[in-house]
Order: sequence, then structure tokens, then C-alpha cells
Amino acid sequence: MREITALNNDITPPHYKIRLIEHNIIAILTVTPGKRHPGGREVLKAQLVEEEIELYNNLDSNEIINELEQMGITERINRSAIEEATRSLTPFEAIIAKGHLPVEGFNGDLYLHSQIENNPCSEHGKIDFREMNPIETVEENGLVATYLPAVPGVDGMDLFGNPVPTKEVFDLNLRLGEQVERRGNKIYALAPGRLLIEKHCSFIKIEVKSEFVHDGTVNLSSGNIKFNGDVRIGEDVENSMTVSATGKIFIGGSVRKATIDAGRSLAIQGHVFSSTVSVGMQEVLEEKLAEQLDELLCYLDQMQKTIHQIIDIRGVHLEDVDAGELKELVRVILKEKYFEFHDKKRDFIRKIKERAAQLSSDWIPVTDKLYSVFTDTSLTTVRNAADFSQLLEEGRALVKHYTKGESSNNYLKIPYAVNSILSCNGTIEVTEAGLHNCSVTANKKVFIEGCCRGGEIKAREKVSIKETGSMNGVKTVIMTDKEGVITIGLARCGTEIWVGGEVHHFDMDKLGVHARIVDGRLCTS
Repeated sequence: MREITALNNDITPPHYKIRLIEHNIIAILTVTPGKRHPGGREVLKAQLVEEEIELYNNLDSNEIINELEQMGITERINRSAIEEATRSLTPFEAIIAKGHLPVEGFNGDLYLHSQIENNPCSEHGKIDFREMNPIETVEENGLVATYLPAVPGVDGMDLFGNPVPTKEVFDLNLRLGEQVERRGNKIYALAPGRLLIEKHCSFIKIEVKSEFVHDGTVNLSSGNIKFNGDVRIGEDVENSMTVSATGKIFIGGSVRKATIDAGRSLAIQGHVFSSTVSVGMQEVLEEKLAEQLDELLCYLDQMQKTIHQIIDIRGVHLEDVDAGELKELVRVILKEKYFEFHDKKRDFIRKIKERAAQLSSDWIPVTDKLYSVFTDTSLTTVRNAADFSQLLEEGRALVKHYTKGESSNNYLKIPYAVNSILSCNGTIEVTEAGLHNCSVTANKKVFIEGCCRGGEIKAREKVSIKETGSMNGVKTVIMTDKEGVITIGLARCGTEIWVGGEVHHFDMDKLGVHARIVDGRLCTS
């Protein structure tokens, strides 16, 4: 027999609840509607389904408001939310009263304008672990950091009129050390160097040091060292590592299969093995690029003169000659010289891109404009003849700045080197055993206290060596300019000297060589 249940007006009345949250700032009303079942008929219990349950809500909004008043809440009541709650036939929750939430303040902070890139990759996309510990360096007058002063919060108020305090904020105890200056809330470097920041709780000290000191060995653990200033290394520089600085470099140990590049001077106390060592060679590179750019500007000056003539004839302005017309004009104006100009321009741009890491940033904007105005006019910032004139002015400024001036005072000093490349835009001094199978280039002078066996030595002004060649006749080449002088204490068989275009081979040992050009002829004594 099926079970039959008689349901006679079973009722679950609607009910509500008020609760306070957020330190009594917010009152939340929760309403659950009532339930009642149809009466006066028999229903199979198995057939009783949810659709046969009738929901109803006969709550009175005034009753809820009265309860709020009894709780002590008389203001900032949301009556429309209460009315909506008393009409809802589904579970309902809403904020029915709200005080003032406190507004949190901000502690003082320091925003660093870092230029270090994360996850340095090689050209093949792999992580280069030698570049995992970059040094934070800054430029002179560069923006180092921005000081963000503390901002106090605003207290709130609960539903009973009581204040709700916000959290206390703390300002920074900012101390400025060497070579930094505060201008308003901006902090600038007064000199190039290493950015040092010391932080303890709310205390921060910020300064710029012009010398980076690494007491240990330069290896994979330390990473490559590249610094805008002076560098002092306490011990060795190991295989495949790089030490680069715009100022002076001092290395207390030896250098093995490494690359060392100093902007001003370099002193190495240990020996140099199979390494590339250079001092001041960025200046040499930029001087040569300035010569190339000056040559390109000669072509562009010719273009500019013709453009001005065209403008005068048309009676228009420089701005009316757009980039597309400029590109066509260069072919017409240069005629048979166009391909010569194009090849020189392409060679110049290629060198800039290949050596970008070694060059000052001044070269990039001019090179980009020079490329785009004659290649892809849709991307160029040289929009018309007026911008073209501006490009020429920027190019002339670069040429003037980087054209060779006074002779350099760069200096490279080492005790001994084997199978290495040594380059200096000034003078090179080898103080002890000498050189073995090295390539040496100096823009001024070379002094070698010991022996020079094998390799090639070049200096524009003077080369002075205690002994060259060997008893086995190893070829050793010594070269200087036409006005230069070569002095050798003992030139052994195999030594070859060049003064300008004049050459002399030593087939036997000779003491006291003093080679120079006299009356157009090479004199060796």
C-alpha cells in the first residue's frame, strides 16, 4: 500500500537577522522567506515535490527599522534596501546601514629608477650566468630615485557615532650620502658611479660611489663586472669573464682568457694569459665613426642646398617637403654618387649596430633617423625637410664632439703577457719579463723592460724594448709612424722593424738599435 500523508497548512514563518561587521561600521540584513504547503488535500509523500511548496514574505519594514533604532542605529539607514528585503521571495542579504570606513594611508617609500634588466640572455636566447649579478650604475645628473612621502589615513566612524582610527603610517628616515642631491622629491646623481642603498626598517641611506671594489676573484659566482666609474679587483680574473669600466681599473691578480676594457687606465699586478686587454679604445672607435659621419654629411649638405633652391622656386615651406619626396630627391640630386652614398651609409649604420654596446648613447638617435629617412619613410621621425635640417644639425654636433682633439693620456701597465691582444689609446708599459707572441697597439708609446719574442708591436710615436726576437730567429715585428722612433737594447735575428713605410730585417743580432727616418732613409744606429 502507498503511504499517504495529509498536510494541513504546515507553515514555516519568514525571519530575518541583523549583524554588524567591520568594527560596527556596516549593518547587514539577512532575510529568509517563509514556506507553507497547500492544505485540505491528500498528497502522496513520494509525489511531494519542491514546486508544491509556496514561499511567502510578510515581514514589515518598520519592524526592522525599529530594531535598528533599539540597537542605537538611527542614521545612514538604507530604507530602500529594507523595503526590497521585505518583498523578496528568495534568500536575501544586503547592507542596510553604513558608517564611514577608514581610509588607509601609505608609509613613506623610495622608488628606484633601476635600469638593470632581469634574466640576461645570450644572443641565442639562453641565460648568460656571467651576467646574473649586474652592478647598479648611474649617470651624472641621472634620476636615481623618487621619494614618496608618507600619506596619513583618514579615520572612519561607526554606526553609533564612534571614531574608528586608521593604521598609523611611518615616514622614511632618508639620508643622502656622497654624490647625490635632492631636488624636491627627486634624487639625482651628481657624478657617474655605483648606486649604494643601505636600508634598515624605516632608515634608508642612498649614495653614489665612483669606485667599485671587488676583493675576491672575478668568476661565475661574482659575474661579469661592468661599471660606470673606477673598478678595483682584489684577486684574479678567470676564464671567459669580463671586467669593464669607464674609468680606471686595478687588478691585484692575474688575468686568464678574459676580457678587460678600461676607459682611462689599467694596471694589472699579475700576468696576462690569452686575454684581450684594452684601454681607451672606445674613443678611437668613436673618432673613426665621427670621420665616417662627417663624410656622409657632405652628401647630405649637397641635398640640403638643392632642397632650399626647390623651396624658393615653389614658394613653400620646409615642412611642405615630406619624407617620401626626400627619399626620391636623394636619388635625383646625388645622381651617379647615390650608390656610393648608399654603400657608405649602410657601412656606417652596420658598425653602429654591431658596436652599440661599446658606444655612447648619443649615436643611436642620429643613426636611426639616418636609416629610416632613406629606407622606410612610414616609420621615420624625419617627417619633412625641416626635420631633415634638424638631423644635419644633430649629425654635425656629433662630429664636433667626437672628432679627435688633444692626445690621450690613457695608460696600460702590466708585468708580463702571453698570447694576448693589448690595445691602448695612449701608452703601454710592460715592467717585468716582457711579452711572448702578443699583438700590441698603442696610439702613443710602448715601453717593454724585458724581452719581446714573437708577435707584433705597433706605436705611433715610440717603441722602446730591452730585447726582441730570439736565438731561434722567431719573427718579431716592431712598427711606428714615419715620425716615430724605435729603440732596442738587443735586436736578435728574426726582428723586423718598420718606420713609416721603410723596413729593416735583422739577419744577425745587433746591440743598441735606434731606428728613425733621417733624410728620407731608415737609420738603425
